[in-house]
Amino acid sequence: MEAHPVRLVAGEGSSLYVEGALLVRIPGPYDIPYRILVPRRSEILNLLDPVTVSASHVAFASLRMEPQFMVMGEAAGSAASLAVRSRVAVQDIDVHALQALLRQHHAVLRAASSSNNLPMPVIATAILASVVLLAIALAWRAKRADVRRQPTGREKRVAAER
Repeated sequence: MEAHPVRLVAGEGSSLYVEGALLVRIPGPYDIPYRILVPRRSEILNLLDPVTVSASHVAFASLRMEPQFMVMGEAAGSAASLAVRSRVAVQDIDVHALQALLRQHHAVLRAASSSNNLPMPVIATAILASVVLLAIALAWRAKRADVRRQPTGREKRVAAER
């Protein structure tokens, strides 16, 4: 992955920690808030961008993966549809209606299902990425296991000498 820590920061005593560390264990899935897809109202109205989202470089290291792009793209398309039908700017759509629409499409919204009073209305939960990537890896491994390795020339000679 082409992403790097920001700097070393002095901790208590003689300890250091890496600000922006990327090779750390994330304790579980994280939610993707709707607000990262829309610019400030003062900048532009009716723009949804699921690719150049507002995130730190550490968060973007995970968000830039294809599974997250897929769920953010679906959320952006669904939000655009709701904005057109409701005749409001994308900044003003009913995010709870967006969440309901995404759930109808089987989106994983972990935090949104546990509380409707979230500080950040959620459009996706990134655990999906792990599931998709694991499925791809397992399928690749299974396919590779079915392919029988052909012996090299040296291995053929050694076998013939036996």
